[in-house]
Amino acid sequence: MRNLLLLATATSFACIPIGEYDEEFTNSDVQYEDNFEEEVVVTVNWNNSGVVLEVENSDPNGRYSFGLAENSGSCLDSEWGCWTGEDCYMGFDLTSGGNLTYCHPVYEGVNNIYYGATPDAVQEGHSTVFGNSTFRSVVTYVLDNHASLEDESCWVWGADTSYYNGFYKDCFEM
Repeated sequence: MRNLLLLATATSFACIPIGEYDEEFTNSDVQYEDNFEEEVVVTVNWNNSGVVLEVENSDPNGRYSFGLAENSGSCLDSEWGCWTGEDCYMGFDLTSGGNLTYCHPVYEGVNNIYYGATPDAVQEGHSTVFGNSTFRSVVTYVLDNHASLEDESCWVWGADTSYYNGFYKDCFEM
């Protein structure tokens, strides 16, 4: 019944600087409390300075969080592992025994997260450990409306969505 459709993949145009990648995802079967049905459109752009998330037609009463988890590619075999500290879920386990856990709030349907923070200096909603757009292919995303416990208010997409199996609520895969 719920059809999720990947509308577009990374594209580039002559007017877009090299290194910018837009990905657009849609959930066309979302109903809000007032029975107003809208198509939720999520766009992720990895540009030259950071990751930009845009959410159109979101729940006007929602409180959204955006998570990124590196869970694919060469990090799986590296000494340090994959960066999951911004996943809104399990975080990143430090060798010292601590855990870094970040989750990026989404303000008015937009979030600009700038590249290059150190793992212990990420500012939620403002900076990320990821250093450039090459990470876009190894990241899995979550967008969660934590104002609602309904399953319809959480979406996952990207490299390996099974990473979010066991999240505190079931998310739709886009």
